[in-house]
Amino acid sequence: MTFQEIAYITGTHERDARIGTKSILDGGAEHPLWTILNIKFPPTKQWRELRGAERTQIQRAGEVLHENDIPYSFYANHLQRFGKGFLKQRSPLIITKYKPASTGMPSILGEYIKVVKFLIESYHENKDCLKINDMVYKRFPKTFEHGALHYYYGVKIIREALRNHTTNDILRILAQSDNADEFLKSLGGSVADHKPLEIDLNKGVSQEGSVKVLQREMRIRLGKDSGKSSPALNKYFKKDGTLNGRGIKVVSGESTL
Repeated sequence: MTFQEIAYITGTHERDARIGTKSILDGGAEHPLWTILNIKFPPTKQWRELRGAERTQIQRAGEVLHENDIPYSFYANHLQRFGKGFLKQRSPLIITKYKPASTGMPSILGEYIKVVKFLIESYHENKDCLKINDMVYKRFPKTFEHGALHYYYGVKIIREALRNHTTNDILRILAQSDNADEFLKSLGGSVADHKPLEIDLNKGVSQEGSVKVLQREMRIRLGKDSGKSSPALNKYFKKDGTLNGRGIKVVSGESTL
């Protein structure tokens, strides 16, 4: 979803297996999307070891990417940037599902496609909004932990600011900011104000908030962050500090805390 990736998608390029094929050969030939995901996120699982439903859904995911002129490697890059690649080891169905979950939350792939379409629109209006956003994430890499919707609304705020301010003015504001949210607020926008939150009325916790809570808790349990773990969240974790099936569903957008 970088400027270079969107510039590539909007251009005219020769299509090959790295970009997408609409189908796979009969006889069990491995789909190139699965090949790329295996390279990006080992350990590998051979195509023939996948269940029929998994192979079918991977093929459909490839068709969706192909129809939107998105190289398979770009989707793999997206999963890596936003910390979703580990979900491949749990089930290929999580990262290749396109339709929204029963809760109404978008799937990881569906959300990605929507964001890419918005970025293409933004690219055509003012390429600088994507270039500046790249600079924000390069300067504050932890911002990726906020997820794809934060990325979407960050570009939206920058794009709107460029209608009234020069690129140099905005870059000066970025240089003076201590984090991404401070920068966006200085532009007159707030991700929190823009973001439509999906609320679980039984718990009163947003989907985005649920993901952030579990991400923070996992860092603590794995010793990557200071703080005390919460016993109330044990039901979402395995003994080794990684997410269990229930936790995976929250992170993948299929449920909330």
